Amino acid sequence: MKDEIIPQGKWVFDQDVADVFEDMLNRSIPGIDDMRETINIIIKNVIPLGGSILDIGCSDGQQLSRLQALESPSMQLKLFGVDNSREMIQKAVERCGTSVKFLHHDMCDGNPRFSNGPIRYDVILSILTLQFIPVELRPRILFYIKNSLRNGGRFIFVEKVMFSNSEAQDLITKVYHNIKVDNGYSQDQVKSKNISLRNVLVSKTIEDNTKMLHDAGFQSVTTFWQNTAFVGWVAS
Repeated sequence: MKDEIIPQGKWVFDQDVADVFEDMLNRSIPGIDDMRETINIIIKNVIPLGGSILDIGCSDGQQLSRLQALESPSMQLKLFGVDNSREMIQKAVERCGTSVKFLHHDMCDGNPRFSNGPIRYDVILSILTLQFIPVELRPRILFYIKNSLRNGGRFIFVEKVMFSNSEAQDLITKVYHNIKVDNGYSQDQVKSKNISLRNVLVSKTIEDNTKMLHDAGFQSVTTFWQNTAFVGWVAS
């Protein structure tokens, strides 16, 4: 379905958003296909024989669906998804089927616990998720993530960032808005979504996110992807 939402209040991931979420991401996140494919390539190199993967903030299961395509007799994956939107979880189940275990859970309430799930994971994903969590809770969640990885495991982290330099911030904001308009959004839609997301999506700088990862105990932290204000890290 096409995203024609013009939000009137505070942004929520409700049924209306879940119904158009695939179109919304494809038109709102520059280079999203490249980002998703790069994540798959990282995972193939990190766990070439397979392993357990947790997607925190899995939304409608688009990344998990792509991971399912990696599975083969020589690469067995155990896939788990967590999201705080019941509507998104339902869409994810419809997309991925029963081979992926899903849990309706808010990371602000503590660690997710799957029945018969692993204690530690080979890969944990957080793709455009932490930015919606209160800033003061993010260090605790990153600490949980670090301690939920097996030795040699990887955390793949993608966020929308802000820039400390006001000139750079203004330029990237204009470029990003132009991209959304070029992708068919009206100026009214762009403006209303910006207002709706205010104080709901709270970005940090690349430097602040990198420091948070180090403070959580990750020793190796590097960026693997960037397009406009969207940046991906891989950490271990």
